[in-house]
Amino acid sequence: FSSRRRHTRYISVTGVQTCALPISYRQTASPIHWFLVLSRAQRITTAAGFGAVRRSGTSAGSALVTVGAVLREGTMHGPARFGFVVSRRVGKAHVRNLVKRRLRAAARSVSDNLTGWDIVVSAKPPAASAHYAELSAAMSAGIRRATRTSSAVAPLSRP
Repeated sequence: FSSRRRHTRYISVTGVQTCALPISYRQTASPIHWFLVLSRAQRITTAAGFGAVRRSGTSAGSALVTVGAVLREGTMHGPARFGFVVSRRVGKAHVRNLVKRRLRAAARSVSDNLTGWDIVVSAKPPAASAHYAELSAAMSAGIRRATRTSSAVAPLSRP
């Protein structure tokens, strides 16, 4: 019975069940839109990749996210690669997944302007209650600050 219930859509009109229509599993799952998915070339997938950004990258933080970025050696023309860290402090699994989906969509919108960068975005607990526009703005501002060239943020030399 439980498997039949999972694959059945009930149509109700004014609160009364009129019929049960069997549908396939693929129709019940939400479609994956190609423009929201980061390709494998645009993702940091290994612990070594995350560690390299943490060790030798620059970081910028806000109330919602912390962004770390490092320029990859010899790949100035490659796409920007993104990694996302959303810990259990942010919330339960469905909340963390929602935050990751929003961050991925925001990363997809800014990835065309960046080439050769490895970027790690870490969500903070207030990100759980933030809307997409707030997360996108915080992430974009963090990326702008973290990806400044070293000459732009070099400390002033003292005489």
